[in-house]
Amino acid sequence: MHSKQPVFALLTDFGFDFAVASMKGLILKAIPNAHIVDVDHSLKKFSTLSAAFIIDKAHQFFPINTHFITVVDPGVGSQRTPVCIETPEYTFFGPNNGIFHYLLRYPMQGVSN
Repeated sequence: MHSKQPVFALLTDFGFDFAVASMKGLILKAIPNAHIVDVDHSLKKFSTLSAAFIIDKAHQFFPINTHFITVVDPGVGSQRTPVCIETPEYTFFGPNNGIFHYLLRYPMQGVSN
C-alpha cells in the first residue's frame, strides 16, 4: 500500500543550518502534506564519493515513491547540469557530478546504464 503523503529524503553537506531549513520550506510551500526525512547533512564538504555511497546504501530502506534530493557539489553555483533519475520505485535529484555513480554501477530495476 502506498501512502498519499509524498516522502522527500534530503542528503547534503550543508550542516544543520538555514540552507536545510530553506530547502524544507520550499518543499512544504509547494507540497504542504510532504513528509521530509533528513538522511544526513553532516557529510564532509564536497565529498561526492561519500554522498554516492550513502545514497546507494540508504535508498533501499525508504518507501516506494520516495524522492531523494542530494546536494553535495564542489561546483555549487556553477553551470553544472542537474540530473533526475526515475525508476519505477524512486526518484533521485542532484548535480551531474558522479553522485549517483553507485546507483548506476549495478543493474537496478528501472535504471538503464
